[in-house]
Amino acid sequence: MKNSSILEISLKHLKRKENIVYGLVFIILVVILFLALSFINLIIGYRQDSNKYDILARTILVQNEHTNQDFDKINIIKHVKINASEKYYYPYYVSAKEFDVKNSKGHIAIKAIVEEDSLKIVDGRNIKNDKEILVPSIFYPHGPFTDDGKEVIIKENFIDGKDWIGKEIIIASSKDYPYRFLYPEYNSSNLKEEEILREKWEEEILKPYLEKQKKYSYKIVGTFDSSYNMLERNIVFVSMKDLDDIKNEIKGGTGHTEADGTYTFNPEKYDDRMIIVDNYENVPYVMEELTKMGFINSTVRSYDEIQYKLLTYVPLSIAIIVLFVAIKLMKKFISKKYDNIHYELGIFKALGYNNNQIIKIELYENIAITIIGIIISFILFLIAFNVIINVVPTFIETEYYSVTIRMPYLYISIFIVLIFLYIIYINKRISEKHLKQNTCELLKEY
Repeated sequence: MKNSSILEISLKHLKRKENIVYGLVFIILVVILFLALSFINLIIGYRQDSNKYDILARTILVQNEHTNQDFDKINIIKHVKINASEKYYYPYYVSAKEFDVKNSKGHIAIKAIVEEDSLKIVDGRNIKNDKEILVPSIFYPHGPFTDDGKEVIIKENFIDGKDWIGKEIIIASSKDYPYRFLYPEYNSSNLKEEEILREKWEEEILKPYLEKQKKYSYKIVGTFDSSYNMLERNIVFVSMKDLDDIKNEIKGGTGHTEADGTYTFNPEKYDDRMIIVDNYENVPYVMEELTKMGFINSTVRSYDEIQYKLLTYVPLSIAIIVLFVAIKLMKKFISKKYDNIHYELGIFKALGYNNNQIIKIELYENIAITIIGIIISFILFLIAFNVIINVVPTFIETEYYSVTIRMPYLYISIFIVLIFLYIIYINKRISEKHLKQNTCELLKEY
């Protein structure tokens, strides 16, 4: 008997009532399992990514109550990867006219790359030379505020960072910016006079300042995935050297605003320290050692371990239960089906089919049901998956802050392989048990 004939017989049996009922139950279980696997993948992937890419989770801030020589002692602590000035921790906020749009001014925050592999590069390359800059792959260079001061994210203002690779960003110095309120002689409570004084201030004060204003040009060489770092979508990165060159020219970092509105950057000798640990799990150990050495320290970002375990174990338990139920269902379905088709098995034997051919008929049928069930399950899962990532604001990829839900392709693939291996195994085991009977025994009435 040809394999094509065996396959045709198997496919004709698909419309059996018991096959349809089993298929529907199987589809429901698989959709639930896929969703549970997605959540497990999210939590585990987020933890792994945060350990590698989320520098803030591995950062310890140490207060400056010691000399630089004391700070050097920190380097001997096991698991300390980077011991640097806290100035590299803070973002420096600057305007960027290249990104001005109708309802929002261009506004970015500059940080320094203190750990070369802490960014997941998406397009282009990492920084290699001076005056190079990295931007987020999904870029929102405006900050969360509109021109009228409202805190709102305008999704139309998101841009694809890849489109800007090779272009330049001009960063202008904001040092000694001549805010008009600093010049009482150019201010008035009279509206008509106020407009005249404003124009006079622009001509006599602002224009000369802008003509002498320092400008720094940075070439965009690549994009990074900010969702891995849990960073705002307007944060960009330059080298530590480049940040040192401009830190006193722009706002941000460690410093303070004077009563008159001017911004003063604290000299490096007054900086606290930024300690980066090699692994998130080692942060408590390093903090304990710092305390023993007399350093006052604190973490930047930490994770609730109990919550993490709950978020991992609950969906994992659901996945295990669903998988167990699916396996038991599959075994019971195949076993019951063989119990109900004894007469049919006897007919096949009477027509000259050998045991291997009969096993193949039932195996192909069960595999076909499973394939159809998995395809339908995956389609329904994709629909549910897309609904979730578009309904739950925390996980929308176009939000200002982002945690990305990733498709659990690996886990789904492992499940599919295991299911097919189990079908082959259980089908062979149950069929051989039933086919040990001869043709007469199988054709007996039940």
